[in-house]
Amino acid sequence: MNRDANNKSEIGCAETRSASRSSDALRTSAHPITTVSLFNTIYRLLDQWLYLLLLVVVTLPAMIWLQQTGSLTLYFSPSTPPGQLLYVLSKLAGMYALLFIALQIIVSLAGRLKPALVYRLRLLHPLLGTFVVLLALAHALLFFTAVSVRQGDPAWGLLFPGFRDFYHTHLTLGVFGLWILIAVVISGIARFINRSSAARMLHRGYWASITLVYIHALAVGTESQSRLGLALYSTLGGVVLMMLVMWLIRRNRRVAVAS
Repeated sequence: MNRDANNKSEIGCAETRSASRSSDALRTSAHPITTVSLFNTIYRLLDQWLYLLLLVVVTLPAMIWLQQTGSLTLYFSPSTPPGQLLYVLSKLAGMYALLFIALQIIVSLAGRLKPALVYRLRLLHPLLGTFVVLLALAHALLFFTAVSVRQGDPAWGLLFPGFRDFYHTHLTLGVFGLWILIAVVISGIARFINRSSAARMLHRGYWASITLVYIHALAVGTESQSRLGLALYSTLGGVVLMMLVMWLIRRNRRVAVAS
């Protein structure tokens, strides 16, 4: 009798625990999806496919560029206009500069949304920043050299603001974006050395830089006229915007809780 009673008691306890777990599961499933849980889900997916995703993303600009430029041997033909090879190389550098600017901001926002990532991503920040500056300068110098070779004189006018038509206006936006980007890098170095609050504020100019560069690329970048190029730029812009909105929502909730 005691053994049967004990068995019934154990069965009853097991049923109680099972019911409790079922109730917890129901409460969990009924809980609305929050911004943090959504980001955690996205992060787990990205963590599983991170290297494959990065490989695809980094390869896409080169694929789009090759699709538009064709074989490079064509640019060594005597019938090809002078400076054309430098021009198409400047396009490739510009596409990768925009890609790494977007990746830089995505990495920065990822660290803010999930503090556990800060340690893993902290070395990527200066590395991506170096890539961005080198690629942006290569884009500007290659384009400047290509135009100079084409017209037979240094194209100094490209380095200064000009708003006489649509094309030159958006070239000017790209120049402004480059100037701001250089200031952002300098301020980042200054902030690392002496933790200056002014340098920290100036370093936030990367938002202005990526906005100007993004408009510049969409307006005058021939790669943005193709479906694949437009899809790439739209995806980068969408991901950055989504993560920015998620970070703003999370920050506002923290402010509301603190107050």
